[in-house]
Amino acid sequence: MKRILKKLKLFPRKMKNLNNKGFSLVEILIVITLILGISASVVVNLMGRRDRAQINQAKITISRLEDAINTFYLDCGYYPSNVEGLEALVIAPEKCESWGPEPYLHKGKIPKDPWKNDFIYEYDESAGTFTVISLGKGGKRGGEGIAADISSQE
Repeated sequence: MKRILKKLKLFPRKMKNLNNKGFSLVEILIVITLILGISASVVVNLMGRRDRAQINQAKITISRLEDAINTFYLDCGYYPSNVEGLEALVIAPEKCESWGPEPYLHKGKIPKDPWKNDFIYEYDESAGTFTVISLGKGGKRGGEGIAADISSQE
């Protein structure tokens, strides 16, 4: 059988070292580089989606706060002042006799924005309007993109 295989050149003349079955260092580095590149692009895409989800969550929470403030207005006949702020939705102010009987916010707690900051409540007495603001990811007034303020006036 060996003679036939040798004539067909399918049988090696000399036995080669069989321990050369592993990957070379260059091949391993190429695979690692590809894996890191793919991982980096996935992380960048997920972070962008997370930021958009947090912005949407802030808008939803602002909408819930607006509803609670408008319900407070229907019961009390006025919007909370700047001094009373959002606390008027969980603790009855002295000048509102028909407050509640339950707090206007779920579990009697004022929610935080998705970045764990307090919402800002501003009441304009002359116009009779209010604004609820999240400072966004930046946590400071102003900003652009994902760091921009999110307001109930938008």
